[in-house]
Amino acid sequence: PGSTPVRLGIGSAADVLTVDGSGVPTWSAPAGGGDTWTLLNTTTLPTGTNSVTITGLTSEKILITITNATHAGGGSGFYYVTPTCGTTTGSEWRGLKRSATATMLANDQNANAPIANSTTAGSDLIKGYVLYTGCQSTSGGKIVQSTGGSDSDAANTGSYTGGGIVMATAALTGFLFANTANNFASGTLKVYGA
Repeated sequence: PGSTPVRLGIGSAADVLTVDGSGVPTWSAPAGGGDTWTLLNTTTLPTGTNSVTITGLTSEKILITITNATHAGGGSGFYYVTPTCGTTTGSEWRGLKRSATATMLANDQNANAPIANSTTAGSDLIKGYVLYTGCQSTSGGKIVQSTGGSDSDAANTGSYTGGGIVMATAALTGFLFANTANNFASGTLKVYGA
């Protein structure tokens, strides 16, 4: 204080040096920042069915991760997530999605957030995520981002990336994860909220 230098003692672990309102250096705890994500649900994909529904979500941001999803039976299958807003599953989704084959769909009015297309039963390990923000808004759309692919798909023909807005005024409280053609054989779905 004043014109006489004063030695500032050492701060606590993780403290940062700041300047208070009067211009004097002081040690402080670092300011918090970013979102705190909490694991809300872990689901092993059930065999004998091609979809799983998660309900009761109340977070402003919802992150869905899919790891090692495979399908049983022959043929290919497209993996996707459809949001539930209020009492409606399948609220209109507008935006862009791009497949690895460079197919670009503008203003797509499909409610599904694309994950990946699997061509080989049991061995195409599907991985991906969907991120929804603004989930509790009741005055406009919710932002959605999605991407995914198969780790055994060397040509990346089954990979998808999407982004857009879910056109719904009701809060997003759940979702459906599904394969269009075949039942699940394995995989894990996790849901995080912030």
